[in-house]
Amino acid sequence: ANNYIIGLSMLLSDGWKVLGITVDGRKGIIPTLKTYAPVQFCQFHQTAIVTRYLGKYPKLQANWELKRISLLLKDISKDKLKDLLTSWYLKYEQFLKEKTYHDSGRWSYTHRRTRSCFRSLIHNSDDLFTYREFPCMPNTTNCVDGYISYLRTLHRSHRGTKLHRRRKITEEILRGKPTKNYN
Repeated sequence: ANNYIIGLSMLLSDGWKVLGITVDGRKGIIPTLKTYAPVQFCQFHQTAIVTRYLGKYPKLQANWELKRISLLLKDISKDKLKDLLTSWYLKYEQFLKEKTYHDSGRWSYTHRRTRSCFRSLIHNSDDLFTYREFPCMPNTTNCVDGYISYLRTLHRSHRGTKLHRRRKITEEILRGKPTKNYN
């Protein structure tokens, strides 16, 4: 979180005006950044979190339905998401409460990954639709991720260049200045 705040402070001190921030979900960063600007949680990353918990092709009906809800994020509103999650929870409440008892005498929830996935969607639901209130804000970090990929390719093609010069190239690109040949 400190690196985000340091970077944001540097941008603000350079005269940038931050209208909104789209993040990929580092823990604890959203409440901190909300003091500076509206924050959007990346919908693509939320869908990736769901896939990480449930798999690409869930076998259980409850998991399949939860995954289908997550795939609707770009097409629904915050209220509709909350309605769908509430309906899903009411349908699968007993399923989520199933416990497995171990030989040691301890127990654990049988469908721990499903519970975590559901909790993630509920926890992030308020920040998944900020872009609707602020039309110039993107709903994913894909444009930034693509740009970072471009910068990495640029750095690979200039492998022999000293590190401080590669940083200078990157700084000029990020500032929108034309690049010079530093080889």
